[in-house]
Amino acid sequence: MTVEISAILPVYNGGQYLAASIESILAQSFKNFELIIVDDASIDDSLEIAKKYAAMDSRVRVLENAENKKLPESLNVGFASARGAYWTWTSHDNLYRSNALEKLIAAIKNAPDAVLVAA
Repeated sequence: MTVEISAILPVYNGGQYLAASIESILAQSFKNFELIIVDDASIDDSLEIAKKYAAMDSRVRVLENAENKKLPESLNVGFASARGAYWTWTSHDNLYRSNALEKLIAAIKNAPDAVLVAA
């Protein structure tokens, strides 16, 4: 099956919030997505948390930056690896509502000529 949405989640020392953020994405009503977590050389438990979820759910992939590259470059690392037809991103301290990706796909399908969608 082709992945419809790639969600990029860059994290740097966000272990305190990361599990809740990941769980909010995995609990989506829309299921055809991949979650790419980009660990930006965290020195806390972020990488271990990310790897735990990757081991539990095949939609989750973890990429590791050898050195801290900051947010824009970490996003670029994630997007370069994305396989989805559509891309989105979130932060390690954000929570998605359970229908967030469903709303994004609906907005895209309702406006096929749009170049940017926010829901």
